[in-house]
Amino acid sequence: MPTCPNCGQQWVYDPLSAKQVNEQEERAWRLVKPWVPLLGMENWNISIKVWSNTLPDIPTSHYCAAQVDCEWGYKKVAIKLHGPFAAQATDERMEYHLVHELCHGMVNEMRQFAESTWDDAMRHEERVVDHLADAFLRVRKATP
Repeated sequence: MPTCPNCGQQWVYDPLSAKQVNEQEERAWRLVKPWVPLLGMENWNISIKVWSNTLPDIPTSHYCAAQVDCEWGYKKVAIKLHGPFAAQATDERMEYHLVHELCHGMVNEMRQFAESTWDDAMRHEERVVDHLADAFLRVRKATP
């Protein structure tokens, strides 16, 4: 059974029905909406797609709860969620992954200046994005 390296959550790869996909996309938007103005992304083109099974271009043996395609020059973020993970994740865990993916949009242009290999640049970006997402969530929780 796949396990999230960040939170330890395990989930089963049961594909979602079309109805479940729609429910998870609505849930994701409900969780993302409050973050858009908090992160100053009101004028960004943000899309969310929940995949019924595995994410495209990701081997089934590889853990990946979400993936994002960014075009920072156009302020475009396309979030792809792994359906079985989304269906089993708590709102708190799902919110974390969504904020994490939005943060990729905010720092994506850093890749253009990377003098290291792609893998090294992505490891750095993942660490920065994890830190930013965690910081944003802490600030929100601490704000009455």
